[in-house]
Amino acid sequence: MDLTIYLNKKVQIILTNEFTYIGKCISADEDSITIIDKNNSNVSLKKSIIATILEVGE
Repeated sequence: MDLTIYLNKKVQIILTNEFTYIGKCISADEDSITIIDKNNSNVSLKKSIIATILEVGE
């Protein structure tokens, strides 16, 4: 899964423990992704804990 395709897009990330984040991707590389969530907090997630990433509308 290439995480860089989500850069500057609004995404919904579902983790392996079924927790969900929604926010705008501000940084991504091949191993992790960082988003700004609805509380304006930076959330960095490793690829190994991500179950699904969905692109969502603005």
